[in-house]
Amino acid sequence: MTRHLNWHSAACTHGGKIRDCNEDAYFNHSPAGLWAVADGLGGYRNGDLASRMVVESLTGQAEATSDPATSLEQRQLALHRALERVNRHLGCEKTLHGSQAIGSTVAALLLSPQGNAACLWAGDSRCYLLRRRRLYQITRDHSLVQRLIEQRRISRRQAVGHPQSHVLTRAIGGAPELALETVELELERGDRLLLCTDGLYRDLSEEQMVAGLCLDTPGAAVTHLATEVLRGPATDNLTALAVFVS
Repeated sequence: MTRHLNWHSAACTHGGKIRDCNEDAYFNHSPAGLWAVADGLGGYRNGDLASRMVVESLTGQAEATSDPATSLEQRQLALHRALERVNRHLGCEKTLHGSQAIGSTVAALLLSPQGNAACLWAGDSRCYLLRRRRLYQITRDHSLVQRLIEQRRISRRQAVGHPQSHVLTRAIGGAPELALETVELELERGDRLLLCTDGLYRDLSEEQMVAGLCLDTPGAAVTHLATEVLRGPATDNLTALAVFVS
């Protein structure tokens, strides 16, 4: 018998306590089983423009792939093409503005009623999975610090507060050819997923993230997580998007 999963989602974003402009954005479309967070790069206006373009590109993608007969593979391909168009557009914007950087991270999640899921990302926005109260990081940061960790040149402890912690090795608009990384997974009833930008996860412990995701609703979860960050310095923009599977 073919199983059929349901889900509910909620999202929130906040500019934090220091920055004048919120360069984060999110896409929350439960009916299409498509969600994303984006963190703009390049400073005021440029970062805001880039993350907004990433999110707006997904509107047509959600409408085009809402047919239940569309396979997960087809949806991934359509999503990749939509983000490739943004990548080219941002490349043109960068040319127009000279050397001024413009780009965005992205972490996108696709989910089918049969429980097949795919996460596509570029940059250091993340996707987490909470299963049976255990937290798993699904994505791997595309950052200089992560590369140094993998090369065993620094430890994970040394990575915290590293002066080059914000240097990315991939992003939308970062290179002429878009390089997305993809992970596919099988979800179960009771799974809880979190998409978030670095302004959220950098200021939370694993225990705090688990506690938030164990709350009754995705709305309560994202509100709790954002509130926990805002208890501290909250020097960056922060975005949380939770998907609860049932």
